Amino acid sequence: MIGIPGENKEDLLDTLSFAYEIKPDFISLSVHEMFPGTKLHRLGIEDNTAVEFMEIEDYFKVQPHNYFYANCKRHLAGMTYDEFDALEKYIRKKIHKYNRSPRNIYLRIKSRSPLYKKNTRYLYADVKKFFKWI
Repeated sequence: MIGIPGENKEDLLDTLSFAYEIKPDFISLSVHEMFPGTKLHRLGIEDNTAVEFMEIEDYFKVQPHNYFYANCKRHLAGMTYDEFDALEKYIRKKIHKYNRSPRNIYLRIKSRSPLYKKNTRYLYADVKKFFKWI
């Protein structure tokens, strides 16, 4: 997860480095979403990246994953939206490359093999997704 209030560029790159270091079978990435009443939401309010509350009309103007962001775009304090967006794209590209390695594809198939043996339609669905993915 990236985009947590208090993070900076180095933290985001450290997250990627750590993922590469521990060598999981698969890496997934998500960007933090604000939820009111949580500690992370309060931290976002403190660093001016989050709004404390929204008017009912605001719910019709903003995508749900951006509801409580101060400017309705994902960003971190001290980083513009464009900088964060470029860094997120860079990290996603590196993760996609990691996940497409022969080792990781093999390990992913191996971990899902009991499911494939139980019902081959999952195998066919994954093969179809795989060819779209590469």
